[in-house]
Amino acid sequence: AALYALARVSNRSFTATIRLGLENADLLGIVENTQRRLEDAIESMADAFAFFDADDLMIQCNARFRTLVPALFGRRGLPVRYADFLHALAAEGMVQEARGQADAWVARMVARHRNPGGGVDLRLTDGRWLRLSERRTSEGGVVSIVTDVTELKAREGEARTSEGRFRDFVEVSTDWLWETDASLRITALIGPYQQITGWPVER
Repeated sequence: AALYALARVSNRSFTATIRLGLENADLLGIVENTQRRLEDAIESMADAFAFFDADDLMIQCNARFRTLVPALFGRRGLPVRYADFLHALAAEGMVQEARGQADAWVARMVARHRNPGGGVDLRLTDGRWLRLSERRTSEGGVVSIVTDVTELKAREGEARTSEGRFRDFVEVSTDWLWETDASLRITALIGPYQQITGWPVER
């Protein structure tokens, strides 16, 4: 009887072990599928993406991020320290602001990275502009996203040029222009209105 009882206990223990193993295998499969989907989503992003842990180590990034400094990722794999990534950018001579003052630029960027907020625009020596946006996670890590804003900067430059030409035209013109709201009230006067009429603009 004692042997029979021992056999039953052993059998139940073996069955429980098998069941636990199957459950762990299912959980592992779920985790692996979730990780794979996350990696696919990151790789499909139009922007460069990187995740730095609380120790400023890059532990995940997509292919677009690797293309920023191919030489760095060609020599080593992850993890990569944030400061090392910046030094590699400066060494490649890519960032206009870092030329001739690489250490000072890296120090400023590291300080900003440790207290992220908003974005910073980086002018590259080849004429492109990149916008680096960073956000801190609940676990103390930092998500970095790099967006090519070259076309946006070009449009902003064209707008400034157009506005400058318009102001130059107004300054040499003897006419004045005005802007009205939906109720046809004059909200702005541009040009030599006061000089010609003698009336203040606020009238």
